[in-house]
Amino acid sequence: MGVGRLEHVNITVSDPEKTAAMLVEFFGWKVRWKGPSMMGGLSVHVGEEDTYLAVYSREPGKPLGKAFSKGAPMNHIGVWWTILMRSRAG
Repeated sequence: MGVGRLEHVNITVSDPEKTAAMLVEFFGWKVRWKGPSMMGGLSVHVGEEDTYLAVYSREPGKPLGKAFSKGAPMNHIGVWWTILMRSRAG
């Protein structure tokens, strides 16, 4: 048997810093990390110790294709999966 835990959700927004500030104000979360994205552009990770929302925006003027286009904002969901072993009693 396994147990899954939502680790993060990554979405595309027009202004990651503005969106992060709004999430901090609304939910009392903190900015866990901010910096350049692997895909170009900027990502800000906002949340708690074990879970976060990654708000992402591409570099201005740089197309990213369908997977990260505005209008289809959810890019991916990260889930931790733990396998639980049952003891074999007697």
